[in-house]
Amino acid sequence: MVDRYPKPLVKDELIDCRNPDCSVSFRIGLSHCPDCKTDNEPPLQSDEINNPKHYQLFADGIESIDVIASSLTHEEFIGFCKGNVLKYKLRAGEKGDALKCLAKADWYQNRLAEFLK
Repeated sequence: MVDRYPKPLVKDELIDCRNPDCSVSFRIGLSHCPDCKTDNEPPLQSDEINNPKHYQLFADGIESIDVIASSLTHEEFIGFCKGNVLKYKLRAGEKGDALKCLAKADWYQNRLAEFLK
C-alpha cells in the first residue's frame, strides 16, 4: 500500500493546539483541545475526483481506498485498480460527464503506478 500519510505519531507524543491563542499541548489522539475545545483535525480537501467526500470515512484522513488496499493482497489490489481504470473508461459519458469519468480512470491509473513503485 502506498503510504500517503506521514509516519504515525507515537501515542504519548504531545502536539500543540492549532488555536494560536491557546498554549496547551496534549496527547495525540484527541480531536479537540481539552482547554479551548479547538478542532485539531486537519481538514481534508474534498473534490469529486481526488478526494470525494463520500469516500472520506474517518476523521484521521483514512479513505475507503485505504481500507480496500489494506484488505486485499498485492495482486488483488492491482486487479482492483485495473478493473476501475477499465470501468471508468468504458462507461465514459454513459453515467455523467465523460471528462469526469476519464479523470477517475486516470486517478486509478496513477494510484496503480504509485502502488507498483
